[in-house]
Amino acid sequence: MRIMPVHDKVKYYALNKAAHTAVNIEEQTLSWQQLFQRALSIFAAIAQNPAKEQTIAVALGNDLEFAPAWLAATANKNVCAVIDPQLPTEQLRDVLSRRSPRLLLLRHSQ
Repeated sequence: MRIMPVHDKVKYYALNKAAHTAVNIEEQTLSWQQLFQRALSIFAAIAQNPAKEQTIAVALGNDLEFAPAWLAATANKNVCAVIDPQLPTEQLRDVLSRRSPRLLLLRHSQ
């Protein structure tokens, strides 16, 4: 994973403050280590279908998995398009057709 300043900081905290809370959404938490490991796991899945540069859409809303998905989607030369999963269907179709993401990350239940 190419390291940008934010990725570098997350890695630093994962190594040095592993058990401290990194994300807290509605009383659900991820430690720095969990955040980093989940981001690496998602990144590994993305990297199995490599492209020089790709747009990855993240439609997770205010979800615990948003932070690791965003970190993975912004690694290397990827571009992350954050999409509101609550958009009406027609608007969502329009956004996806204009952005043409190579991948769309969302929750299984969506």
